[in-house]
Amino acid sequence: MFRKYAARLLLFFFCFIRIVNAFSDTVPLAVSSIKYSLIDDGLRMSAAENMAANAFVGPSYLHAGFENRFCLRELMSEELDAVFRYGQNAFAVSATYSGYRFYGEMSLAAGFSRSFGKHVAVGLRAYYLMSHAAECSPIHSFTFDVSLYARAGPNCGIGFAVYNPARLKYGVVGKVPLPVKLHWDFNYRIGNNVLLLAMADWELKTRFAFSAGVKYRVKCLLLTAMARLPDPSGDVRIDLLYKRFLFGVSCRYLYPLGFIPRAEVTILF
Repeated sequence: MFRKYAARLLLFFFCFIRIVNAFSDTVPLAVSSIKYSLIDDGLRMSAAENMAANAFVGPSYLHAGFENRFCLRELMSEELDAVFRYGQNAFAVSATYSGYRFYGEMSLAAGFSRSFGKHVAVGLRAYYLMSHAAECSPIHSFTFDVSLYARAGPNCGIGFAVYNPARLKYGVVGKVPLPVKLHWDFNYRIGNNVLLLAMADWELKTRFAFSAGVKYRVKCLLLTAMARLPDPSGDVRIDLLYKRFLFGVSCRYLYPLGFIPRAEVTILF
């Protein structure tokens, strides 16, 4: 089964590369109407967990994504988020929903970040969480996170975020606390075409996860490969930049659960 899916993935990747090479000869990245760098792409990935990173992202953007977890309809996930840059400030809103009509979880978030000079930024993001099951009343919860991001020169950045530092609880006045999570991320650019990425997440008293990878740019094409531990999994991602649009497809393989395909589009402003 794994060999069959791997062969299909390699065939798709080969065909995609051929199409992009032909496409790049006629529409090179240099004539794109938006200046978009590998650093911007790395910051946008970090900003999902670290609001402060948005203060250093170049263009504002609107992003929509769809994920089919383990190819099960019951675990589908959709997300929509937007970031608006104004001077040294960044404003972000997002909405995420996973599940289906009998069970699901929704998250709405709004955040603000500000840079102080060219090297340090801080961020704050508030969340409204709702979970529902077929025969149970919905549970409504609120929490927030705080974050810090620092640029150690033009090619390197490091960030840190704390989710739910006040140890707020499910259902506001419930007895079960929401998890407290610590997040760390790092990116380092080598030249103009290679970006190294690393992230670590620690959910206190329960789980620790680490991921590392590399992003490589070929004209208007961005290729990403990531590896994750301790649950062995790997990600392969392809993004195509065309004018103000960034189209992406990716696939994660998590042993022994299976594949998680994902598609998304980003509009840059």
